[in-house]
Amino acid sequence: MSKDSEAAPVGMRSTLLVVGVLLAIAAWALPRAIQPGDAGEFATIMLRGGVPHPSGYPWMRMLGLPARALAALGLPPATAAALPCALLGIAGFSVLHRVALHVLRDAPVRAREVIATLLTLLLASAPPVVLHVFDSEVWGPLLFAAGGFTYLAVVRRSPAWVLGLALGLGVSHHLTAVFLVPLAIGAAWPDAATPKSLLRAGLQGLGGSLLGLAPLLTLMLGAHGAEAAWAWGDTESLAGWMHHVTRGDYGVFDLSLQKNSQVPAWAQLRRAWQVQGGALSAQISPHWLLSGVLVLVPCALAVRRGPGPAKVRAGLVGSLLLAGTLFPLAHNLDPTSPFGQWILERFDLVPLALLIPVCALALAPLPAAVAERGRAGQGLAVAAALLVLRQIVFAAWHGVPSTNPWLERYAVDVLRTPDAPQSIIVGTDDHRTFPLLYAQEVLGEGERVVYIDASLLAYPWYRARLRSKLPTLPDIDKPVRLLTALQSDPAWDDVPLYLTNDFSRHSVGLNRVPEGVLWRLVHPRLPPTTADEVVTRHKAALKVYGPLVKVPFVDGHPFATDVLTNYLQTTKALGEALYAEGRGAEADALLRYAMDPS
Repeated sequence: MSKDSEAAPVGMRSTLLVVGVLLAIAAWALPRAIQPGDAGEFATIMLRGGVPHPSGYPWMRMLGLPARALAALGLPPATAAALPCALLGIAGFSVLHRVALHVLRDAPVRAREVIATLLTLLLASAPPVVLHVFDSEVWGPLLFAAGGFTYLAVVRRSPAWVLGLALGLGVSHHLTAVFLVPLAIGAAWPDAATPKSLLRAGLQGLGGSLLGLAPLLTLMLGAHGAEAAWAWGDTESLAGWMHHVTRGDYGVFDLSLQKNSQVPAWAQLRRAWQVQGGALSAQISPHWLLSGVLVLVPCALAVRRGPGPAKVRAGLVGSLLLAGTLFPLAHNLDPTSPFGQWILERFDLVPLALLIPVCALALAPLPAAVAERGRAGQGLAVAAALLVLRQIVFAAWHGVPSTNPWLERYAVDVLRTPDAPQSIIVGTDDHRTFPLLYAQEVLGEGERVVYIDASLLAYPWYRARLRSKLPTLPDIDKPVRLLTALQSDPAWDDVPLYLTNDFSRHSVGLNRVPEGVLWRLVHPRLPPTTADEVVTRHKAALKVYGPLVKVPFVDGHPFATDVLTNYLQTTKALGEALYAEGRGAEADALLRYAMDPS
């Protein structure tokens, strides 16, 4: 019996171990409430229908089928939307474990298992993976696409048209799957390359890729009907569909609607290497440059030596470097801010996944050396388990979705604040807009409230969506101008206007008073509100919210920290006004009341 046939069941047992550990991590990490970023939008669309932001993410719409079934079985809606995405992420890492076992196929079985399992669990339990993959986000399906494609390219050596099809399917989900092109070229390159064979392989790959992009066409179907809870843009026309899938609203190479100034390239690279090298070292690496060495040395070793064709190894390393080292240089968000770090570390997930087979290639000579030293293999297994345990501890410290209920609580509290038959709230930022969307469309909160995202007002499709709810709303693309127009029109006198936050230098100058977590605009023509009336309304809103517990800052939850400050910022502003009137005792009592209205 050959070594490979003997190792097959053992290798499968180690893969099942990987699956079991990752399922346990998922059970611990899965959200019970909606999370920041795009999770609120994706969960809403999965559970209620519609079209996500550019480039459309048709896989997320399809995953709505199991998500709705899970919600019907009684899972919390945020968990029901996150679970299919998390399971795909686990499947992706499990496939990459099989790739690592294949790469180490010439090694002794036991050492082969230990190294492949260590690499997979170490990188699959890295803090950014646990925080972002086990959520209703695009990253779990993206890792499944990357893992499946790597398996086809490295293990199966599939034909060019199959690789093209798999690559196209990945890109149809998330555009960053295009970074797998170097691996596609290396795997599809003919063994005996001639101009004719290269042309044939290239055409087959392109044809397969075009076919793989077909899921994007489903964005035209059932996207804007009455049943759709949220539909970004207009994908029913060909021009609108093309604008959407090419990220026309953002700009193809921008990460957000905000136009941020460029930061030094080395700052972007330092952040990316810190995340990747930190994951490889179980957060032991003390310096970003050493982290970079931990990433680059395996790349050099994998290209130079290892089983399998050199062009496949070079393609695999090329994809890793393109996604993990070159792409960060194009980022336009500040990598030093907690918010920028949270956003950018999600783009390290594909590089973290690709490090599994690359490091397996680099470590291919190690198992034979270990096998010659008797108990060294057992020591390696113990060290591997300790490193994975350390990584999980750091993931807990960094923050997991299950420890962040605050975005959903904030969204519900915002929508419960106004008590008028009709109210308008204006704010900005994804961590407000999408949780509020989720709270309205999935949880059924705030039926009398119309929330307006100040940034999205620039788009005609968004203003048309708002007018479908409020037909007489003026078609004005500037938020402060819109609010001023509403205040100048007597027809809107009975509709209170609120702000969640300041979104421009013009919004800072609006005359407003605190009301719960919101700022209520003072109407210029209506009778002035007295201080006592403001205090009464503010305390009434706080009582609806319930008590605030002391929430420690968690590195991975900066957006929760941001919205939680609203609960005390408005109270602080009101207290300062009371102090100015000589009502210090009342101001102190108000602050205590804000912490525990019961």
